[in-house]
Amino acid sequence: MDDDPRSEDATAREQTFEAAVANLEASAPVPVLRRLIDRRGVIARLRARHVSWQEIATVLAGVGIRIGPGGLRNYASRIHLAVQDLEAAGEDTPDGDRIYAICRARARPARATSHPPARRSPAVPKPDGRPASSSSTHLMRDPKQEL
Repeated sequence: MDDDPRSEDATAREQTFEAAVANLEASAPVPVLRRLIDRRGVIARLRARHVSWQEIATVLAGVGIRIGPGGLRNYASRIHLAVQDLEAAGEDTPDGDRIYAICRARARPARATSHPPARRSPAVPKPDGRPASSSSTHLMRDPKQEL
């Protein structure tokens, strides 16, 4: 049955498909958060030496990771909290994939489905005739129409 040309053709197509998938995975862009997780040790050592967030962001830009100092500080904090949680759960050396999963889950908490979204109430004028919000103050008043 090894001489069946159909099985050789199927095997060749499967190998071609696997190669295409591997090539696609290799060329896929890596999220900034994931790239920072992979470099968290270096970032922590630089911060321990009192290197500023701005300087670290500049260094990261040199290797293709473009992020501002505020965003870098925010991501570093998220990563640190995720690592702490994993270590508290018994993982001595947390895996980057697990850290990434925790950071993403915290960034997008599950939506509550028990309540519909709140609707914005219409602006009701105040008793003294002034508009209720500053968004309606740009309208011109016409005293002739108010009579």
